[in-house]
Amino acid sequence: MGMTTNLFNAKKKWIFLFFCFLASFCSISYEILLLKLVDYYLEDVLFWECFTIGFFVFSSGLGVFFFQTCRNKNIEKIFYIEVLLSLFGILLVPLFLLFTFIARVYIYNYRYFDDSTAFFFQIVPFSVVIFSCLFGFFSGLEMSILFNVAEKVFNKSYFAISSFFYYLGSLIASLCFLFFLTCGLVNYEISQFSAMCNSILVLLILILSNKKSIYKYFCFIFLLFLQVFYIKSMPSFYQFHLKNFYYNKAKWGQSNNGKFFISPVGFSQLLNVIKKLPEVETIITPYQKIDKVTNISSYTLQDKSEGDITRLINQTFTLYLNSHFQFNTRNEKDYHQYMAHMPVMLTRHKNTPNILVLGAGDGLLVREILKNKSIESITLVELDPKMISLATKFPLVQLNNYSLSDERVSIINADAFYWVKKNKRKFDAVYIDFPFPHSFDILRLYSSEFLRMVKMSLKTEESFLIMDIPFQSKKSRLLVDNKVLIGSFQKAGFSNIIVFHSRFDTFLLTRKSLKDYSLTYFDLGFPTEKINTRWFQEKSNYQIFKGSHMLSFENSIMRPKKIIHFDPMF
Repeated sequence: MGMTTNLFNAKKKWIFLFFCFLASFCSISYEILLLKLVDYYLEDVLFWECFTIGFFVFSSGLGVFFFQTCRNKNIEKIFYIEVLLSLFGILLVPLFLLFTFIARVYIYNYRYFDDSTAFFFQIVPFSVVIFSCLFGFFSGLEMSILFNVAEKVFNKSYFAISSFFYYLGSLIASLCFLFFLTCGLVNYEISQFSAMCNSILVLLILILSNKKSIYKYFCFIFLLFLQVFYIKSMPSFYQFHLKNFYYNKAKWGQSNNGKFFISPVGFSQLLNVIKKLPEVETIITPYQKIDKVTNISSYTLQDKSEGDITRLINQTFTLYLNSHFQFNTRNEKDYHQYMAHMPVMLTRHKNTPNILVLGAGDGLLVREILKNKSIESITLVELDPKMISLATKFPLVQLNNYSLSDERVSIINADAFYWVKKNKRKFDAVYIDFPFPHSFDILRLYSSEFLRMVKMSLKTEESFLIMDIPFQSKKSRLLVDNKVLIGSFQKAGFSNIIVFHSRFDTFLLTRKSLKDYSLTYFDLGFPTEKINTRWFQEKSNYQIFKGSHMLSFENSIMRPKKIIHFDPMF
């Protein structure tokens, strides 16, 4: 037991407890960071989160089993375990971003989407599983060694105290992520912090050890070098990743000379142009990651003959929340005018003095609603205060025409689900603008229970509810998801539903009344340039659902049914 006995003796109990605490802190930090990466870059989040946690715990058990069955229980190897964990922590985010780059550029560009590439499309999610197994296995070895030291170097009663400090480290790591590390820090900065904590353990072993080893000092110096290189290079590497992720999308385009091409472009060409692309602005909040991506012309990544490869389109931009599309300033009016004004045309319910808006913290929907002169008050419930702050500053404040500063608008920062649950007020209309249900956390906002609570907030039979939904076309093979959406509304008590679409988006409108919807153009008394009489002449622009024949497809909190929505970013 040579080295470990010298490291921790009866006089170094508190140092040993600190070691246990910090070791557990680092291990859980890596695992939580993995889950955060899953949330940002993968679809089917709940599946991969469960998969990742399961493999982490299983691999920890394998590490414990391996140590207990090993004949040569050389606990001096804890030094190398801490070095490896530090190394994995440093490489975690860079390798993960590299895998997303490979999946996008090489697979999408050269092999496209055929069956032979099915395995390679999983390179990103399976890299998460591999890292989870590595962290789990070495954390299990680390835990076994520490508990073995607690029992044999100190005494059996000290085993309980060391266990307490070890698991206390896990708790503190979770709380730090919840309240500190996710507030303003991007993924690579969190990884850097965790790896530095692990390096402290390596340094602690070197300081306490009586047996000096040049090789071990070399390992520590190498870790320090990697840390410095990581700190210097990761901001640029992360920006490179963001540019590739957002600008280098799989889509067709046409250059000025009439040639068609498919992007994303290859690695060699991308390196030549990536530096000239506009930087992606990232804001981290406790609730989400907000990315502001400048719009560029469709051929800039391909046509090198263009003088300025980052030719901007009137300084417009696209906003993404947790890497999912939110709006594009080039066509946001189409979306917001249809959502704000089409319900009034279809219901002829123009007198709506009191409005409830759930979500839509960017103020763009409120801008359109305020055009109705009958509006007396708008209650806006938005989860993220940072989104409200952005909406009151340039450039968003110019887009929303200072709508959130209007004296008729009241802003409440709260979770819409719990706010509606406690709400006692009645409203003439409810506008719901939530992200599409990419996760089960958001799926509860599409549940029959939530919709039933919203229905209780409607004032009269003529009061309406409008919601942006991921509705598929009639011919879609995902028609069952349409039934889940309709069934959830019907279970909530809405039996008069009309689904309509604009150029890019689909909306669901419903009300308590069973009166037919008016399918003719109605002049609202103010400009609605995106809505015209031709829309009402095309019956394919809308579908009407009456009755309650889809109740069996209900999405409930107790029995959730996932609604599949394909995001082109993934």
